[in-house]
Amino acid sequence: MANLEILVSELPTLIQSLKLTIGDSNEIMEQIILINDTQEQLRNLKKLIAQELRFDRIKNSAIATLPRIATGATLFIPSLGLVDPAIAEKFGNSETKISLTDLQSKIDSWIDWGYFLQAIAADILSDIQLVNQLNSDIIHPSIATEFKALTENLNIKLDFGKSNILQLQIQIISNSRKELLQLQQKLDYIFNTIKTSRNLLNILLGVSAFYSKSGFALE
Repeated sequence: MANLEILVSELPTLIQSLKLTIGDSNEIMEQIILINDTQEQLRNLKKLIAQELRFDRIKNSAIATLPRIATGATLFIPSLGLVDPAIAEKFGNSETKISLTDLQSKIDSWIDWGYFLQAIAADILSDIQLVNQLNSDIIHPSIATEFKALTENLNIKLDFGKSNILQLQIQIISNSRKELLQLQQKLDYIFNTIKTSRNLLNILLGVSAFYSKSGFALE
């Protein structure tokens, strides 16, 4: 039981490991290994839960043979009360107690999610053009960062009293206009890619181009 409680307490950290950050190909390969390790730990937890459930059934069966003794046993995780919110929220309600049976089923879903992430990672790494595009995206600032920088550049008060300063300000405005046009074209590409594509990898490319250096993850 002690091992079970320890593993359950570590679940929030394990769950956070089940994600795939889309970006650098070397980082994607490292994440595949981490996802594999997390799945193995989840399988171990599932085995301990199965053992606990078998023990509980045997115990309840023995109690039921004794006269006038109510079998009030439950399968709620012992000694934990309300489970960590990071786990409970995955069930849709942070105020709900989670039974071992529910948790066992959820672990199956998390393991399947790990397989899905690994499949996406494998598809990405097998496409050299896609890998090159992702590696290129992460060296550029995100759309939000670029837009913020342009907004700050255009937040100027024209100085008509000094011609040299005014010329510099006009040049800044002209450059910003060109950059805004390029940003608009990039946004059009991202929007059209995400809207019209039926292929998940192409959609990920569009999202990658939007977040760029900021990065994003499937989790």
